[in-house]
Amino acid sequence: MKSLILFLLVLFAGILAAQQYVQLENRWMKDGKTHYQVHNQNGTPEAGAVNADWWSKDWVVEDAGGGYVRFKNRGKGTYLLQNAASGPVEIGPAEKGWWSAQWKLEPAGKYFRIKNRWKNTYLHIQNAGLEAGSIQPNWWSAQWELKGYSGKPTSAEGGALAPDEPIVDAAAPVTSWIYANRGLLGNRKLNRLVLPGTHDAGTHKLDNTWNRGVNDVFAPDTDDQKRGLSFLGEGYHKWAKAQEKSIYQQLNDGIRYIDIRVCVDKSDRLKTCHGLYGVPIQEVINDAVKFTNENPNEPFILDFKRFYDWSEKTRNGKEDVATYQGIRQSKLDELAGMLERTIGPRMAPTSLSPESTLNQLLATRRPIIVFWNKARSGNFQSTYLWDRGKMESIWKKGEIRRDKINFYANKLNALRNTTDFISMECQITPSNELYKGAYDFTGSFPFGLENVAAQTNPVVLSYIANEWKNARHNIIQVDFYNQTGLINLCKQLNGVAAPAPQKVAIADRNASTWGSWKLGAGSLFTTSEYEYRVEIDACHSDLDHTGTGNQITVQFWAGSQRVASKYVDGPGDQCSVFLKDTGFSIKTQEAITHVVVKTNGGDGYYIDQLKIYKGGELNAHHGRDDGKGWCLSTQASDANGDWKNYVANGCRSSQQFKLGVK
Repeated sequence: MKSLILFLLVLFAGILAAQQYVQLENRWMKDGKTHYQVHNQNGTPEAGAVNADWWSKDWVVEDAGGGYVRFKNRGKGTYLLQNAASGPVEIGPAEKGWWSAQWKLEPAGKYFRIKNRWKNTYLHIQNAGLEAGSIQPNWWSAQWELKGYSGKPTSAEGGALAPDEPIVDAAAPVTSWIYANRGLLGNRKLNRLVLPGTHDAGTHKLDNTWNRGVNDVFAPDTDDQKRGLSFLGEGYHKWAKAQEKSIYQQLNDGIRYIDIRVCVDKSDRLKTCHGLYGVPIQEVINDAVKFTNENPNEPFILDFKRFYDWSEKTRNGKEDVATYQGIRQSKLDELAGMLERTIGPRMAPTSLSPESTLNQLLATRRPIIVFWNKARSGNFQSTYLWDRGKMESIWKKGEIRRDKINFYANKLNALRNTTDFISMECQITPSNELYKGAYDFTGSFPFGLENVAAQTNPVVLSYIANEWKNARHNIIQVDFYNQTGLINLCKQLNGVAAPAPQKVAIADRNASTWGSWKLGAGSLFTTSEYEYRVEIDACHSDLDHTGTGNQITVQFWAGSQRVASKYVDGPGDQCSVFLKDTGFSIKTQEAITHVVVKTNGGDGYYIDQLKIYKGGELNAHHGRDDGKGWCLSTQASDANGDWKNYVANGCRSSQQFKLGVK
């Protein structure tokens, strides 16, 4: 009898050990020290610190079918349920078909958001305790670690989860960050994913320029003046090199957009180019093959953005060079053939579009999108090479910081409803003036693209991370990406958990020298010390219709004297984050003391933040992002309704803002 009892105890212990139990541990620590776990206390689900051996904190993750799971409590055998009213969470018996007991796990890095099938609400910790309701995408209180979870739920029927309905891909490589987060991103349109990209991606290795003639040194995408710098030898590398890692390393780091410029060198080989010849196109493709073989489900974009063809022959003085043929149809077909033989089976079909979802792309098992900036010929090219007309580029030549930032802001606003991809090119394309300035060693111009990027990247990326974070972003490309926080910033903009991105803070922007580059003899790209500029943030994440069709006027005052007025007609009903209000700028030697912002109608305009710049430097900053702001309207009643708790001093037809306030 004793041996039988002992056998049964051992058997029972083995059954318990075989069962997979998990703990639902919240990412947010309410007291700053303790992680809170979901447990069943007296028949009510709660979140709090629990005793280590309490079975009330252990849950079985059961497969409910269709990509959903149920959480069954180990202590009570009851299920986690969404109440009929959003807010409370209950625990009790549940029929297997009840949607109130079914939850979807949306991956967010190592964490999950837990979404109810019935109410589309998310499990989170609120002041009242454990709740289910609507959340902001990046709330830590709605992110859970499933401690002890293998990634495979237990089948309530005793069977395995269908292979085409994974809850989480535990086997996905760490580098497959988009595929691993498809639960979160799967229904997102491709042109709404935020993808980190590299500009002139194939320039990590460049041809040597020592002891070679002018016609032999430069690739056909350069111009006469830059060819004149051939006497500098290797010094010109600093103006041609835009990246320092291979294509494979870029993809492995998390880059998902690759910008390729194609030339044909003197030996008739297809190469990348940027002033000088870079890596062979075959190496680009080999790197893409290596990455996609290791990460077969991970999407990325190869953009064959520019081909330098016959017209470059004359432009670069090569019309008498018989060996230089440039890009012609035979070379285009050669490149397309290389693609077909290598990554062809994983190239996305052109039957998809930028408006297709990530899930639709993944369903094809062809996750690589290849853009082609030439006419397409033949079945393969028509079927798998995407027309680059479906890509909107945000790029502006020039180095003036104010003009560049204003241009980016306005284009982001103008393209917010496009059905195409959007590529925001954050790099500086050096003008001849910048080249000249860099060689004046009595001045302060940066020498080479790496030094230019070190000053410009923190400025543009900090605007994206702060003032423009609510704007629509898609592809964001930079030079020398590995010296920035670009990849983690893009992950966070997607709602994916990632470490805090470096060099994207406003303090990093303010530390940049961009905007104060000077020649020894004077300044080229600086803002006048007598310029005053006002920028307005009219967006608040909790409010709708914060824009206006009214005329908005900014008056500049020096004490009791009105110096000047600037106005913008109807910034629009959609909110703008320092986007459209870029016309409020004057130059004066008067000492401006304050500005007055006025409206001419009753269509309320909400001011979340207002900034005043003097001589290109921030002089005053009123308000804070998503804080309590100001209402401009001739109708005082506009301060009621949804805006009631968000307006500092009621709606007025004018509001005054002083300089020197930060």
